[in-house]
Amino acid sequence: MEHLLYKVGKYTHMLESLRSRRDKYVRDARAAGASWAEIGAQLGISRQGARQAFEGNRSEAEGGSLRPATQPATVAGAEDEP
Repeated sequence: MEHLLYKVGKYTHMLESLRSRRDKYVRDARAAGASWAEIGAQLGISRQGARQAFEGNRSEAEGGSLRPATQPATVAGAEDEP
């Protein structure tokens, strides 16, 4: 059971890291002029969905940086190790 709990923690940290990187690239893409439609297409969601997910919450601690309002349930390509 310990190895299963270890994996739960490990993959939780990996997801947090991936989300943080994704959020940074969304901010960078917006700053470079990408539209919400273009970002949404890469995320597999609508323009409105992308805008609502990333523009909806602005953190004062982050100087108003874009922060996702929701988190996806899974990450494509994440595989379990033996």
